[in-house]
Amino acid sequence: MKLLNIRVKPSNLEKIKGYCVIIDGVQFAALNENLVEQEKRIVAAHELGHLILHTDKLMTATLYEKGIYSATDKTEYQANLFAADLLISDEDVDNLAKDPSLDYFSMASILNTNPQLLGFKLFSMASRGYKYNVTSPRSDFLA
Repeated sequence: MKLLNIRVKPSNLEKIKGYCVIIDGVQFAALNENLVEQEKRIVAAHELGHLILHTDKLMTATLYEKGIYSATDKTEYQANLFAADLLISDEDVDNLAKDPSLDYFSMASILNTNPQLLGFKLFSMASRGYKYNVTSPRSDFLA
C-alpha cells in the first residue's frame, strides 16, 4: 500500500481484524497484528478494496457506521470481491479446477488462501463467463 500512499498501522485490535478511514484526505488502514500472515494479507486487500471502491463513503462516515462496516453490507461484499480478484489469479484457479483429484478445500490450500475468499473468486470468475456453477458467497467471513 506504500505505492498508493496509504498509511498502514499494525494494531492490537481486540475484536476486529482491520478497518480503514480517511482523515483530512489521508488514507489509513489498521490491521490486527495478532492475525496469521495469510489472514493479514486478506484483510489488507479487503481494506484496500474499501479505500479504492468506497472513498466517498469513508470521507463522510464515522469510523464504525453500520452502513460501511456491517458484515452483510454491499460494501463489504464488494471489498471481498476486490480482495479475491487482487490476491488470486484467474489462471491459477482455472488450472486447478481442471484437476479432478482436487476438491475445493485442496484448491484453497494450494492457493494459500481462505476457502471463503476462494468462493468469492469463483463467483467473480463465474460472473465474468467462466463455467463454474457457484452461488453467491456470504460476506461475513472476515467479521
